[in-house]
Amino acid sequence: MRRLAALLLGLLCASTALADAQPLRGPDILQALGDATAEGTWHGTPYRQFFAADGRTFYRQGDAPMTQGRWKVDGDRYCSDWSPPELGQPSWSCYAVLAEGATYFWQQPGDQPQPFTLSPGNGL
Repeated sequence: MRRLAALLLGLLCASTALADAQPLRGPDILQALGDATAEGTWHGTPYRQFFAADGRTFYRQGDAPMTQGRWKVDGDRYCSDWSPPELGQPSWSCYAVLAEGATYFWQQPGDQPQPFTLSPGNGL
């Protein structure tokens, strides 16, 4: 029962914060993420992700090894590709980015918004 109450409270807090969040436009996403480290929880697992200005991104979830991918801004969406370069064909996943104060959110249609914070530089 306590777990259910905690889950409901978490969902309520996330939806309340998201209600005031504003979508960022492409140039604002680029400025916010470039040479910054995101820190958050992705579907229950803590992560950190660094966005290099040259389009590379580095991701570490929990205690797993760090992975490297690519990132870009496409219109008003953040996009990432984690496919190995030897495949030759990128597989981009794109998300809207919203902001409410110092809290940001990844938002993909049909998925729960995922909050994160940003700090300057490589925080991995």
